[in-house]
Amino acid sequence: QVEAGKLPHGSHPKAMEVYRLVGRAVKAEGLEWDLAERLAMTELAWHESRYNNLDVHPVSGARGYFQFLPSTWKGTGIAATDDGLEQAIAACRYIRPRYKCPCRALAFQKTPRMLNGKMQRYY
Repeated sequence: QVEAGKLPHGSHPKAMEVYRLVGRAVKAEGLEWDLAERLAMTELAWHESRYNNLDVHPVSGARGYFQFLPSTWKGTGIAATDDGLEQAIAACRYIRPRYKCPCRALAFQKTPRMLNGKMQRYY
């Protein structure tokens, strides 16, 4: 059990809800991700959508807590949806083969990259 104050952006009204959905998704996928991994996945949801499962990018069509593109949804075997649990399950399916765990996915996301000859940070 984790206290709201320990969650990424724990004062946000949906922080605990997203954390619990992540936990349910991890269990549904049979993963053994510990507290740090579940917190990292919750933080990914914050940085992608500010915990808004209904968020849809007007140009790319990326949607949900984890802002998956239409092509990313196809790769998870889950149709694009507004259902937060299904979004979290899709995120597990995306993260596991690519990064092994949410902490690695979050570290990759935070890594500065070159864009048009300039160093860019995602955050």
